[in-house]
Amino acid sequence: MLEQYWRTYVGIAADSIKATNQKELEVYCPELLPLYDGFPDPVDDKRVIALKDANGKPVSGTVVLRPTIKAKYLGGDTNHHIPDIHKGEQLLIHNYAGSEEFYWTPMGRDDDIRKFEHRRIYVADIAKTIKKLDGSNTYYFELDTRGDKHVVISTAKSDGEEFAYLIKIDAKANTVTIEDDSGNKIFLDSNIPRILHTLRTTTTVDLNNEDIRVFAPKNITIEAGGTLTCKSKNRVDETEKTHSVKAKDLKLEIENVVKQQSKQWEALTIAKAQLNAKEMSINADKGNCGKGNPFQSKPCG
Repeated sequence: MLEQYWRTYVGIAADSIKATNQKELEVYCPELLPLYDGFPDPVDDKRVIALKDANGKPVSGTVVLRPTIKAKYLGGDTNHHIPDIHKGEQLLIHNYAGSEEFYWTPMGRDDDIRKFEHRRIYVADIAKTIKKLDGSNTYYFELDTRGDKHVVISTAKSDGEEFAYLIKIDAKANTVTIEDDSGNKIFLDSNIPRILHTLRTTTTVDLNNEDIRVFAPKNITIEAGGTLTCKSKNRVDETEKTHSVKAKDLKLEIENVVKQQSKQWEALTIAKAQLNAKEMSINADKGNCGKGNPFQSKPCG
């Protein structure tokens, strides 16, 4: 039985993991140093010792005493980065057949002393065997309070997917991003505040603080089932005007314009006739006869 060659001890982390996927850790194992008093620091203690050689002549040498051992992460669970361990956490220390190789696994009994952490859970997205799994060939979920202060959900397209997607909450920059790898993006900035929508076609809707900007390379359509009201305190500047209406609405608009123009023409005709009548009356009073000026009431002579 292989179990008889494995020995397991309870150890204590003498230092904290400082880098992502750091495998090696300094561990204090009280069972291996029963006479050691106190909690040690992982530092070397160099001492000079005096000995005698085979001929009895005195010789001296330097030895390094270290109260901790270097242990490597044994694993036990897959599809995630090596868990962050902090100084003082209890660990299981494994040794095979009395060798100088030691391995550690977390016990999960001291989560209350955890500080900043980094954790990534991932699944492979590739059919063939490769040397390394990374963001380009995995779907992953990442939490990081140790450095970038973010939460990330990401997909890959290493198995023929047409697009890759990324959702990132950046608590340090106060932003949220949802995007694909083709240029489509939704961006939230809590500081400004701002919500920006952009497409790879340059179509843009930008809600920026107290301003709104809308841009489309082709058409913009606004439709209301009820009333559409537009108000502005300032004048509206337009360099180009293009209006798109339905055929029925266009017909009604034309009819209204024709009616309005007919009324204006009728009023103009009446005013002109009244002016002519007034001029004829004045000419008659002055006796302007035979000069091409018509009269109504007073004959010439």
